[in-house]
Amino acid sequence: MNLQPNPPWIDKVLHANWAELERRVGTAMMPIHATSGPPRKTDPGYTEYGCGHYGCVFATGTKNVVCKVTSDESEIRFVNYCIDNKITFPEGIVTYYAIAKVSDKHWKRPVSVLWRQEAWDVGELTTSKLRGRHIDWKEQEEIDTHRLTASISTCGATVRESLGRKPAAILSSFKSHDQMDRARNIAGEFELTAPDPMMLDTMLQNLPGPERRAQVAISLYHLLSEILENDSATGYRIGQAFSYFFDHGILLADVHRNNIGKILPRSEDEGSDLYWAITDPGHAVFVGSTENV
Repeated sequence: MNLQPNPPWIDKVLHANWAELERRVGTAMMPIHATSGPPRKTDPGYTEYGCGHYGCVFATGTKNVVCKVTSDESEIRFVNYCIDNKITFPEGIVTYYAIAKVSDKHWKRPVSVLWRQEAWDVGELTTSKLRGRHIDWKEQEEIDTHRLTASISTCGATVRESLGRKPAAILSSFKSHDQMDRARNIAGEFELTAPDPMMLDTMLQNLPGPERRAQVAISLYHLLSEILENDSATGYRIGQAFSYFFDHGILLADVHRNNIGKILPRSEDEGSDLYWAITDPGHAVFVGSTENV
């Protein structure tokens, strides 16, 4: 495998903070040094699994654990919030084991190093039908899982945009029977097995007033999470994760195709087959909390 050089700022962060990070999590959890790739003047870099706009994911010496250097403030806040409040991570999302803030910045954004469960096939969930080819049930379920996930995220994003960064004390309203009945009536206008996220977004944006939009969006978020949880053999764990964080007052508002991959079951009793799960929570909305991302 021909490894590409990691972004210089990533190597700089690891070099500058290596000793402190190693003291925090131990040698076995640290990134593995690359043994191949283009020659470098200093260290050859570290074995990375992929880099994006905000950072890189690295292999570690611990099985099924990766190290991520990131400047994504939304993910950093979400992980810190869950760990600080002892909120565990359900099967439908990768487990985060630890997070460490460093003094470095990237494009004026704070940087943290976190350790999470390893994932495979990130970004490869089937998202649309291919013309001229038969779609089997498994592919259709992946398509429906993607559309439902995108629709749930659309609802979360609507809440986030409608309420901004202000605390949203509306936890009681979306649990009322009246509010849920309204949400079900609105949802009846869509194909619930595979709602169109763009149509859903248009409908929400056409509702009068930010408070009304937020109330309907949060109710639909709840409803669609339950549909994904109960009606999809492929994506039910993802639906459970949406519902689980919903019950903790957290909406995930940016779970897209590149934030979904396959992970291993956490218990050997559950077998060894990989399944689809959220690999990055994206933007989180803390409903009814003074926290917000």
